[in-house]
Amino acid sequence: MSSVYHLLLRMSQQPVPLRELQLTYPAPEDLRAYCAIFGIEPQFGGEEAYFRMDREVLQYPMLYSNPRLRQSFEAIAEEIKNKLVRGKQWSAQLRGWILSCLPGYLPSLQQSAEAFAMSPRTLQLKLSEEGTSYQQLSASIRMEMAKAYLKQREYSSSDIAYLLHYSEPSAFHNAFKKWTGFTPGQYRAMELRTV
Repeated sequence: MSSVYHLLLRMSQQPVPLRELQLTYPAPEDLRAYCAIFGIEPQFGGEEAYFRMDREVLQYPMLYSNPRLRQSFEAIAEEIKNKLVRGKQWSAQLRGWILSCLPGYLPSLQQSAEAFAMSPRTLQLKLSEEGTSYQQLSASIRMEMAKAYLKQREYSSSDIAYLLHYSEPSAFHNAFKKWTGFTPGQYRAMELRTV
């Protein structure tokens, strides 16, 4: 949520006061960081994560405004949202958390556990009970996002590697080939032929 809020601040180049902030995970003991980042004290343990702001914020001029890119991002977000599992499973909540952080950053297991006010080991156990792990979940999110980005002509493989926080394009290339059996270029060519 903080990455979305900071992106909004960066793109508007103006203060964006929040009226309300709700997060899905339990409240940590110390709320000072939340108040410093968002300017208000959040509500914790909600059904969904959201923030409310004044309507006039929507009229702020946006730095780097690009209607075509906006349409592309909305399509990618909608596609991923439609694949999300609704429910109370920890894997679904963690998936939502990771997606809320991207493309700003890919949270580590430690950061994710802290966001849910638990130890990394406890989070790993909860995910294990659901038959998954942090590594599997973050890899599947990266794969889904990579496939969605490859359907957009605007992004090179290097751009996608950067957006998905790979150390270098070759690491993304190797991971994608391992997931799908195709290089990013081969996958893009197949997808663009079928559109």
